[in-house]
Amino acid sequence: MRAALDYAFRVLGLKRVKLRTFAHNLRARRAFQKAGFREVGLGPGPKGREDVYMEVRREDFGPEA
Repeated sequence: MRAALDYAFRVLGLKRVKLRTFAHNLRARRAFQKAGFREVGLGPGPKGREDVYMEVRREDFGPEA
């Protein structure tokens, strides 16, 4: 995950990377948080389930980005 984010920020020049995952998927949420993502909102998902929206910004990723 860190390598993909490094590529997104350094090579592609993105300012922000966003994702969404199922709210009940705690393992995925923790893995994304460990990679630098933070939760920014909740919303409806498929089949009535709730989704969590997450993002990481270039300035939050690290000084080398």
